[in-house]
Amino acid sequence: MGFSDSWIAVKGLAPETIIDELALETVDERDAHRGFDIVALCLANGWTVSWFTRDFEAAFQAPAVTLARHGPAVACAVEEHVMFSEARGYVDGAETWRVTWDCEARAEAPTVLGDVPAAYAAIRTAAIAEQAKDENQGVDMIWDVPADLAKSVCGFKHDEPFGSDTTVLRLRRTKRGRPARERGASTGGGFLRRLFGGR
Repeated sequence: MGFSDSWIAVKGLAPETIIDELALETVDERDAHRGFDIVALCLANGWTVSWFTRDFEAAFQAPAVTLARHGPAVACAVEEHVMFSEARGYVDGAETWRVTWDCEARAEAPTVLGDVPAAYAAIRTAAIAEQAKDENQGVDMIWDVPADLAKSVCGFKHDEPFGSDTTVLRLRRTKRGRPARERGASTGGGFLRRLFGGR
């Protein structure tokens, strides 16, 4: 099926702030079969992740990106169906760097904007080396670079298990809450707009 998810992690963010600012409510485990939109993860290292399952654009749009006002933040989106991934860093709510991988652009390395974390060089070099191996021909090894970079900042990656010391909250939008894309606010353009032009 493939991932089409996004998430934003903020250091020191209280889960109550996520619930309030994104207009969410907790979902009881006994009621989880009725669905939930977001998973909040409180990591042992002090970072709190708002993970939008099945919503590729949410972490890059208001109101989610406004959570970055509460502390250092990193956001990531992965669309496995077209091998597109992107990570962004924030300080005081303002974007400070961005790393994008678009398989269809046929570039040799991700596109980089801003002052990326120091870990980027090693992550990029390792991915390109893996891509060059004969056994990886036809496999996109560079797609993971943005997500691996985001993990180097906050310790979370969408396709890896989290520790038993992680607090997990299943959340869904309340009646007053709507998906971010319905509010019309965006901080960098939608994925479909980038995919079909107008970057």
